Formats: sequence, C-alpha cells, structure tokens
Amino acid sequence: MSDTNYLIPLFWDQPQFRDAEKLRQVLLSGDASLRRWILLRFLQYARVKETFVWFTLDEIREVVPDLPARSADRKKWERLLEVYGSARG
Repeated sequence: MSDTNYLIPLFWDQPQFRDAEKLRQVLLSGDASLRRWILLRFLQYARVKETFVWFTLDEIREVVPDLPARSADRKKWERLLEVYGSARG
C-alpha cells in the first residue's frame, strides 16, 4: 500500500475505521453485520485494488446484490465478477 491513507476519505464519517490495524481488528472480530457494512462501503467508495486488499471475490459476490440495482457501483462489480469470477481470491 502507498503512504497515502486511502481509508481517510473512505471513512470520512467513521474515524474509528481510518487506521488500517484497527480496521483489520474489526474485520476479524466476528461481527458479520459490521463486516458486511464495511464491505459495502468499500464497494461503493473505494477503488477496486483497495477493496481486494481487504476482501475476497467470494465475499464481494455475496454482497453485490445488496447494492442499489441501478447504481454504477453495482454494474461495475457485476462486470468485475463476470470477468474474474472463476478466480478465487
């Protein structure tokens, strides 16, 4: 990862998630609903390469249907899953 903390703009309204180590701890904590919320935030606001640092294709595939049906984010992720779907991440 670069020196620039991409978590700051991603979590502009959630300062507790701006630190990578703290975010890692939250994601490993076992709180499935919070993990899902964080993943959806990544899908909507983060770059693809940043999302793949934190989540697998299988995890992404599971929540893409929860994105708004007409959103550009959902279309982007559906296409990425179509192209890279046979890969396991």
